[in-house]
Amino acid sequence: MPIKYNLTWADTLSNKIHKISQKDPSTWDDEDRKIKIIGTVVAAFASTHSWQTYKAVKENHKALNSPEVKEECMHAINEGWKNVTYSDINEIAKESEIEQAFDSWLFFNIGKKEHADYKAAWSTLKKYFDESCDDVGNDHQSQAETR
Repeated sequence: MPIKYNLTWADTLSNKIHKISQKDPSTWDDEDRKIKIIGTVVAAFASTHSWQTYKAVKENHKALNSPEVKEECMHAINEGWKNVTYSDINEIAKESEIEQAFDSWLFFNIGKKEHADYKAAWSTLKKYFDESCDDVGNDHQSQAETR
């Protein structure tokens, strides 16, 4: 009998990121570029990829302008996004502090011309987060109603 897995939106997103990372960038379409930027945002904020950024988000937003955070951001843009896992996505989905720090991080670390793309990627991630939370909430509510 085959083993069955329940795939979450984080699993699906991490699979998309991994598939795009294997493609030649010259063959990417707009959706591929969007997924890459989403992966970059995840890598930039996940503790396993960007510890200094994660620490700045938690403790001191002014540190988002530090050389260490800028270096982690560049790594996330160049290579880090390729290694994003579902665990990284789930981690940042649970961190409300990232929402408050995102605009500062964007201002200090991303070129102005790319702000709209990164804001769109962040909006997409927030939509995933909200839908995921709603599903959990609805499951708990449904269970409570059946008792």
